[in-house]
Amino acid sequence: MRAIHILAFHKLNTELTFPMEKIAPVQWKQIKEVPMLPELLLSCSVDMFLQPLHVAESRFILQNRRTNFAAHTSLLNFFRKTPIQDMLRGSLIHLPRNFLVALQGLKLTD
Repeated sequence: MRAIHILAFHKLNTELTFPMEKIAPVQWKQIKEVPMLPELLLSCSVDMFLQPLHVAESRFILQNRRTNFAAHTSLLNFFRKTPIQDMLRGSLIHLPRNFLVALQGLKLTD
């Protein structure tokens, strides 16, 4: 799951820059004026998109802790039974980590 997050972030970071410069050059320039803002927005977007899979991962790990207990038999069953509100709950908890991810893109100079 973490590998998907890292791959999606880096893939979108490289492939989103050029189309955004063509689609909305003025707005993209304003976003890029604030250091770390593009990386922070992208990292938060990837997290929001992958949040249901993070929740599914944690629930499957928890159900494997108890013998003969299976609340969800498959990933499809999880998505059918779980309300969307429950899947997106806690998505802002990743904000401090996303801030640190955005710091990686900041170029520090003397």
